[in-house]
Amino acid sequence: IYARIGHDEGRANILCGLGGLYHRQSKYDQATSSYTQARKISARIGHDKGDADALCNLGYVYCKQFKYHQAASSYTKAQEIYARIGHEKGQANVLCGLGGLYHRQSKYDLARSSYTEAQEIYARTSQDEGRANVLCSLGELYRDQSKYDQAASSYTEAQGIYAHIGNDEGRANVLRGLGEVCCDQSKYGQATSSYTEAQEIYAHIGNDEGRANVLRGLGEVCCDQSKYDQATSSYTAAQEIYARIGHDEGRANVLCGLGEVYLRQSECDQARFSYTEAQEIYTRIGHDEGRANVLCSLGDVYRYQSKHDRASSFYTEAQEIYTRIGHDQGRANVLCSLGDVYCYQSKHDQASSSYTEAQRIYTRIGHDKGRANVLCGLGQVYRRQFKHDQAKSSYTEAQEIYARFGKIEGQVTALCGLKNIYGDLLHAIDAKEFDSKPGRALPPSVRV
Repeated sequence: IYARIGHDEGRANILCGLGGLYHRQSKYDQATSSYTQARKISARIGHDKGDADALCNLGYVYCKQFKYHQAASSYTKAQEIYARIGHEKGQANVLCGLGGLYHRQSKYDLARSSYTEAQEIYARTSQDEGRANVLCSLGELYRDQSKYDQAASSYTEAQGIYAHIGNDEGRANVLRGLGEVCCDQSKYGQATSSYTEAQEIYAHIGNDEGRANVLRGLGEVCCDQSKYDQATSSYTAAQEIYARIGHDEGRANVLCGLGEVYLRQSECDQARFSYTEAQEIYTRIGHDEGRANVLCSLGDVYRYQSKHDRASSFYTEAQEIYTRIGHDQGRANVLCSLGDVYCYQSKHDQASSSYTEAQRIYTRIGHDKGRANVLCGLGQVYRRQFKHDQAKSSYTEAQEIYARFGKIEGQVTALCGLKNIYGDLLHAIDAKEFDSKPGRALPPSVRV
């Protein structure tokens, strides 16, 4: 109709709407095409705000496709237009987009700076919804850095704003974020409560994607508690919704969750099948980070089966993708996994090298949980080399970090490592006493 009556601005708006629809369905090429057409129309009729809006949306799509240079370019052009026409809300929206871009690249300080600047603009212009959205983004950022108190604080502040303005979807999104924070801290009862409340809101407002996201979160909670039947049920229900609404990325994410459930039950063939199916979806929609994550998971399957060369091959391929897309946290995670493989193979120098490189990355990006995981790995290497003082130091530091952000499972791992070291030392003392008795010499292999 808009085309027939010559209403170009209306056509551009419709194209932007279609772009958003395709974006939500992970149909990125179609989204890009729609936004690009909208931009051409807006530029031709001199509608600067429409041009900037389309550029901003293109930035979001490019970011999802890990085309970071194109995303940054789109955001920068949009920012210039918004600044020229004095559109502060648009400028804040661009800063949010840049924050997401930096977050994906593990540039946490830059992400926080962008979000904070956007927050100031939204506050100055009384854009309450924008403020709350930024607080949610900050919550996600802090969670990824294992700064759980700050994450919870950001989410709670956002929750207050959403409640004040009557934004039910925002409230549900916050509850889902709080559920993720609680799950990471092994507070499973609180996580389940938050997810359940979010689920009720999503169902009430008819947000199917939100319902599926919550079901996936509940699946993770159940999996972490070894409630595998319940986990499978939640993941399957989420999968059905994602399939019905055409959300391919969601389907792939669920397949990864199911793969984890199968692996924890030693059902390696089913785990590999789920991960491979997820890999095919991620490849088809151009989701490089998802592909790399799956390669890591497939590496875990082969490592579990003691097929260390195959595991290393998958980890190395994942590493190449993470390096190409600039995902520092992913690179560090892979280095940790490679360190585990080398440690198991008694390649202690290679293990130490991998762990140390991972440690440098985690320290630079401020990822405490990753640092603690590396310290546990180094503790194991030192223990195998009979460097007990260094092993104790590594495990102790790891335990302190885990305790600081409430990771109970990590604390248990570190404490078990310390227990094993003290057991080794006691065994060494007993062996020396035994060896010192006349005619009771032990073989050299058990001497310290």
